[in-house]
Amino acid sequence: MLAGLAHLVVPTVSDSVEGGHWIEKYDTTGHLPSANVHYVQQPSGAIRDVRIQYLNSHTGAGFVAYSVSVTASFDRLTIYADMVVFYPKACKLTARQFLFEDGKSVRRARALMLI
Repeated sequence: MLAGLAHLVVPTVSDSVEGGHWIEKYDTTGHLPSANVHYVQQPSGAIRDVRIQYLNSHTGAGFVAYSVSVTASFDRLTIYADMVVFYPKACKLTARQFLFEDGKSVRRARALMLI
């Protein structure tokens, strides 16, 4: 019954900070991607301390777009989305087609803008 477990690969996880970002790396046979984490700290506004975990990102004029398996967390709120865009100068976070969790319930929504 346990013979099939002989080929089970258990990944090991290592954390590090690279370029000011917390990086979580998986040591496997290449089946699991590593996620990047970006911490945003603002002096005021609704989004003061947010943790954004993502697989891909790109920077444009005045924004940072995070994509592929994005999780944005702050206070009791968590957003799960395919893409989240953060505008640092405006302290604004947007998301489309996402799940929103507030610690009590989970809701699916089409658009979100936090300022």
